[in-house]
Amino acid sequence: TGVQTCALPIWLQIPNALKMQSRIITHKDLLARLYTMPANFGRIHKAAVIENPYTKLTKDLYVIGKDEDGYYVEAQDVLKINIQKYLDEFRLIGDTFNIIDAPVVNFSINLNLKIREGFDIFDVIEETRTSLVQNLRFDTLQIGEAININDIIRVCSNIQGVMSIVTPVKDIITINTTDRVDEFNNLLEYNTNTINISENIDNGLVFPPPGGIFELKYSSKDIKIRGT
Repeated sequence: TGVQTCALPIWLQIPNALKMQSRIITHKDLLARLYTMPANFGRIHKAAVIENPYTKLTKDLYVIGKDEDGYYVEAQDVLKINIQKYLDEFRLIGDTFNIIDAPVVNFSINLNLKIREGFDIFDVIEETRTSLVQNLRFDTLQIGEAININDIIRVCSNIQGVMSIVTPVKDIITINTTDRVDEFNNLLEYNTNTINISENIDNGLVFPPPGGIFELKYSSKDIKIRGT
């Protein structure tokens, strides 16, 4: 005599199979689940997953939201709780997620251009500013993504009236941490997060802190161009 076994009918196995297929295995799975989270749980604007340096069973999930004016803001605590509850339904046993606010680093672009003879300085400056905003789309930078200074130089070099860029590469990007008032007495507010540019630049790429994201908050004010 032997132990008798009886397989479950196929139709009874389908729910468990579907549930296993929906489990979060990779970083891509995690982000896919997060971006398709039901609207009643809330919405995040961007997210990224980084392996926890201390344990393979924990993933660090960095998130950021946007306010009504389109500026980056930390996700509300209730949203983080909802994200945790939602992801718990799909995580593998033993996996854990740390939900962390992505540090926002506000930056400026600083350019001193040598203008070709015969071109109006102010026209060239405005054309350069417009071209930078339209071609580089800094608003699409993701969490952990670097600012590519090489692209900034390329865009400027394609402007017909620009002869050369005088500004050293290491000085093209600066970090804004102090609030200020513009010429119209409008308050420009910045995050206090900062980085050391010289320590975070590599081959023309400026990297944010771990889990961080860059924001060109006021493009009309934070792209500073001079021409000579």
